[in-house]
Amino acid sequence: MNLYMIGKLTGIIDSIEDDHLILDVNGVGYLVYCAGSTLASLNINQNLAILTEMIVKEDQLTLYGFTNTSQKKWFKLLQTVQGVGARMALSILGILTPDQLISAILAQDYNSFKQVSGIGAKLASRIVNELQNKEGITSLSGGLTGGSPNKSSAFASQSQNIVGDALSALSNLGFNRSEAYRVLTEIYNQNNEITLEQLIKQGLATLGRRG
Repeated sequence: MNLYMIGKLTGIIDSIEDDHLILDVNGVGYLVYCAGSTLASLNINQNLAILTEMIVKEDQLTLYGFTNTSQKKWFKLLQTVQGVGARMALSILGILTPDQLISAILAQDYNSFKQVSGIGAKLASRIVNELQNKEGITSLSGGLTGGSPNKSSAFASQSQNIVGDALSALSNLGFNRSEAYRVLTEIYNQNNEITLEQLIKQGLATLGRRG
């Protein structure tokens, strides 16, 4: 059984360990598990306001902390995938930002998830396959997919088709799928009348400069 009762804590960081911190809130020390990337950005004695998710399982109570609402939503969404628990979800968030997550999922970039300790090919595939058509997933992208939420489904379908075709071409040339997806999406959102050939050429040019 999962219960969510403490939504936010504000206090002073007492200590930082490999996978958690102790937050002193008015003399009470709360142990809060956080993503590695979050912990690396914090310092002892720092004032901190952190969003939390409190999970109670049997006789164990655990607090998980997040620096923003997008990260917290992804923490919950990732756990809807069979085989992904709270600790695994936190490990994923320690490797991939919310924008990188949406990019990896929409680009079907399994390798991005395989960077996370404990995730093999089978689980990486399940994460992508189960989440890529999840309703509302693009709202967690921080604007990566671009465009207005009022755009027609026809526009969305056209975008997916041309970007998908260009992505396949660039992926076959050896480019990272997630990075290529981000580049192609940015280009297409700036000019939705672009042809497939032009999109591939501009994508190659942009990725070449970054490489």
